[in-house]
Parts: sequence; C-alpha cells; structure tokens
Amino acid sequence: MKKLDKVLLSIVVSLVVIGAVVGIFTKFSYKDNVSFSRISNDIDDYKIVVGDVDSDRAFYKSFYVENIKSLSDLELKSDYILKVRAEDDRKTLNNTLYTKVNVVKIYKGNDLKGKNYVYIYEPCFFDVYNKTFYSQWGYNFMHNNDEYIVFLRKIKAPQGYHYKNNEGISFLFTSVPYGKYKLKDIGEVIAVDEKKINQGLKYGDVKDLDIITSDSDVANRYESIKNEVLRKYK
Repeated sequence: MKKLDKVLLSIVVSLVVIGAVVGIFTKFSYKDNVSFSRISNDIDDYKIVVGDVDSDRAFYKSFYVENIKSLSDLELKSDYILKVRAEDDRKTLNNTLYTKVNVVKIYKGNDLKGKNYVYIYEPCFFDVYNKTFYSQWGYNFMHNNDEYIVFLRKIKAPQGYHYKNNEGISFLFTSVPYGKYKLKDIGEVIAVDEKKINQGLKYGDVKDLDIITSDSDVANRYESIKNEVLRKYK
C-alpha cells in the first residue's frame, strides 16, 4: 500500500478490534506518532506531496462524500456544521493530523451542545524523517488560533462497538477539500501549477492557500462554496 493510501487507515483500526492482530499493529504504528509542536517551527522548508482523488477513488469513497457541487450538498450530507478554533493540541497520528478544536458555535448537530471541544482527523501529515508534507486530495491543515466553518460526519462504528476515550467526539470532514473554510485573514484560492508541485514546491510556498490543487475546476468550486459559506455562517 502506498504511503498516501494509508491516510486515515488508523480511524478504521481504532474502531475495529480484531484481537491480537490489532494489538500488534497498534504497537508498531504508534512508534512514529509525534507531537505537532515538535515540528511546527520547521515546516516551511518541507517539500509537499499531494494525492489526488482519481488515483485513490475507492479509498476516498470509504470516508468522504463524492460529487459535492454546492453548499446545499454539504449541508445535507453533514452531521455537524460548526464554527471552530484550531488549537495547538494536535499530533501526527498514523498519517493524519489529529486536531483538537474549540467549538465556538453550533449550526447543525445539537447533540454537541455543552461540548467545548471536539477532535478532527485532518487528512494530511508531516513526515519529520523525510521533511515532507503529505496532503491528501489538496487538503491544507487548520492553522492554530484561526476560526473555521467545518462540515463534519460521524465515524460509523461497527454494531455493538462502544466508543472509547475521545472517539465519540472525533470526526471526519464531509468532503475533502470542500469541508472547511477559514473565516479570518482569508487565504488564497488558486490553482497551483502542477509542474511546480512535481518539481518540488515547499510548504512555505503554499501555506497560505486554502487548498492545494492544480485543478482549476476544483479551485473555482471551492471559492464559489466558500463565498456562500462566508455570507451565511458568521
């Protein structure tokens, strides 16, 4: 399995317990988990690798909603719509960024009332050994202390499974890259030249982009939905 294909595999493993096999997997998979604070001051010089939906479509469909065309699509397919503030409390967890966010406002998902924070699996990670930022499907991570409107889905647990620790308040984006929108200091939405990505862009070159894509259709749709989000959710 390619390294990018392993993004979010940990979510499945955390929910499906299969005796000693899972125990062995967990023992080894956690050895590379590192605190994000250990690498956050050095990431501008990391090279970037971007996975695309077409090459991983079956994997994508296992976790996210395809064919999002509009804000109404997002609203319909999402279990939760929240305004959140990203915290520094995050870690690289089995090839995702597992990020704690403060819940600022709830627009959909009243069962979260009274919850001050939730966790989001961000489909990207920083490989500290190879100095590389891996973005799945153009996703760029949430910056500390910035506020975002996020569209989230519950992680479906197997029948009879009981959530442990923070699993019950840990969520996936409804869609990538259309699942989050920055509210303050609005970032750029542009299509990045694919040749530049392939030739070795650094994370510092794209850190202010809302999404990292060379597909102008994706960039244009994201910007269109973003404009609607910013008008409706404040």
